[in-house]
Formats: sequence, C-alpha cells, structure tokens
Amino acid sequence: MNRLQEKYQKQVIGKIQQEFSIENCMAVPRIIKVVINVGIGDLARESQPREKAIA
Repeated sequence: MNRLQEKYQKQVIGKIQQEFSIENCMAVPRIIKVVINVGIGDLARESQPREKAIA
C-alpha cells in the first residue's frame, strides 16, 4: 500500500467522520486518482532528461 493511501485510511477517514458527523465509513469520500504533472522544458533536449527531472 502506498503512503498516501495508508495515511488516508488511518488518519483522514476518521477525522472526516468526526467533522461531518458521518456514522458509516463507506459514506466518506474516497481518493480515486492522483495525477502529477511535471514540465521538463529545457531538459527534453538533453541526453538524460529523466534523471534530472526526477532529482
């Protein structure tokens, strides 16, 4: 299980239930997908852009 999903299940769901008075844990909104968009611009012209973009 990844860190974001684990944190959501262990910490966030409980806080949302308390804050909005939700009794059923299945009624709490779920995270479906996380998208990260990274522009590499000038790095695309170099020979090894992936390593520099990740760092």
